[in-house]
Amino acid sequence: MDRKKDMINMSGWKIYPTEVENVIIQHPAVADVAVFGVPDERKGEVPMAAVVLIRVFPSQDRSLNPIVGSILPASRFHVS
Repeated sequence: MDRKKDMINMSGWKIYPTEVENVIIQHPAVADVAVFGVPDERKGEVPMAAVVLIRVFPSQDRSLNPIVGSILPASRFHVS
């Protein structure tokens, strides 16, 4: 499937899932990732990431935020 045409439109921001995936996959605890849009009443769509971890990783660890934040402003993406 060609994902180049996939795009998340969040409050007018154009977010390409593959760009976000390419950043998240750089984290040492991440084995695989898929980013997709989910409906949001206020923003239209918001990005959601399904992440497969290599090792046990505390769910409260927010160390993915700086990696994603290196290309996306915090207002556009938040790891929870």
